[in-house]
Amino acid sequence: MIFSAKKNWGGFFGKILISYMIFILLVYFLNQNNFDRFSSFLIVLFSATVSLFYLGLGSYSKFGFNVTGYFIFALIFKIFIGFLFWEFYLFPDYFTNSSSQFQFNHVEYLITFDRLQGIAEYRISNGLFSIPSYGFADKYILIRYIMSGIFLSGSFNAFDLAVQNSLFSIFTSLVIAQIVKEEGGTSKQIKIALLLTIFQPISFISTMIWRDVVGQFFLALGGYFLYKSTKKNKILMVALILLATISFFINRFLYAFFPLIVIFGYFFFLKKNKFGLLMLSFVFIFIDYFDNILSVTNHLTENYGDNITSVYFWFFLPINIARLFLGPFPWTNWFTINDNTIFLIGGYFQAVMNISLIIFLIKVVFRKKYLLKLKSISSVLKPVDILFLLLFPLFIMAGLGTKEVHIFYMATGVIFLIPTISLAYYNQSFKTIFIKVFLFYIIINSFFVALGFSDQGLGSSFR
Repeated sequence: MIFSAKKNWGGFFGKILISYMIFILLVYFLNQNNFDRFSSFLIVLFSATVSLFYLGLGSYSKFGFNVTGYFIFALIFKIFIGFLFWEFYLFPDYFTNSSSQFQFNHVEYLITFDRLQGIAEYRISNGLFSIPSYGFADKYILIRYIMSGIFLSGSFNAFDLAVQNSLFSIFTSLVIAQIVKEEGGTSKQIKIALLLTIFQPISFISTMIWRDVVGQFFLALGGYFLYKSTKKNKILMVALILLATISFFINRFLYAFFPLIVIFGYFFFLKKNKFGLLMLSFVFIFIDYFDNILSVTNHLTENYGDNITSVYFWFFLPINIARLFLGPFPWTNWFTINDNTIFLIGGYFQAVMNISLIIFLIKVVFRKKYLLKLKSISSVLKPVDILFLLLFPLFIMAGLGTKEVHIFYMATGVIFLIPTISLAYYNQSFKTIFIKVFLFYIIINSFFVALGFSDQGLGSSFR
């Protein structure tokens, strides 16, 4: 069964917005600041559940299956995984001892919580829509402002952020599923898109106090605006590209340039302008270089892009690309269990997911070529495939630009492979591929341990 997309697409975005507003308003009115931590969590969980039931209304007629059960299961699953890390390392006795404190002491995560609380306190004192003056110097102010909404009741309980993180990861899955639907995907293809997106390991540890999971939703939304821009007249196209740029900017300054690079690449590709495509790669390097020089996106410990301008980076580029896809390695580093390694396990499984998705992509595209008896791979690809296959490499470059060859930079963009995978999907088993890739990691980890490298990481060896 194929579902048409003739209905107003604005209704889809409006439904996500209303679902989020239901969540925030219920938290605001019900979660009093004198409630204990457990009561606060129950109220926030209830609010998210109500918002998801609203989000799932009418999904069977739209997608051919009911999404609500998947959403509720994902919410509970991610909160449970997050709680395990929270209770046994990050914040022990959180619910049982009201005077307990963070045991986790990683400044880059804790500063996010402090900023969210600070913004919320300012909004409570000066008006819910007010912005602190220092916010204009904070490049992450937009996403922190949005995330601070959960604290507007005056209840500043850190574990509640796990619910919000899980909720936004579900919103992301719905955006990707909507793209597949609008491309004429079958019910089965829409479901595979939803599930592949919703169960990314990057979002499993819901208690990570970071921007990336919420930010990924805005990347998905920006990708959706970009997709819609290719189907509109010039005026609407410009407006949608601008919306995509803003949406990408909310996550990270560097990403704001991606929509324009991709839309030019898209039209160059359609016109078979190879010179234009080549020039765009230099444009990205140019932007990244001056992003570093201006220190616009400086890290706590480094300037983003320090490495992409290094001679060593280009000399070892193939190795660094392999490292990016390989992820944190070897896996035995996690067993030291400290503030720097506690979240590595999410990176391990995300690396397995990333490689599995790429293998799956190759498999389904070649399978579709064979079934349709087409002469070339390019004839298999739809315009939407070209658009997102041009977008994903930019996230690879973003990941390569960090000193650690940061897998999470690339992982937030891997969702843009899922529409192509889903639309070419027949009866292949992603689970089988994932298990094989996982077993491959077990083998190479065993090999490294046997060679005595169990306590060493590849780190910045090739910088």
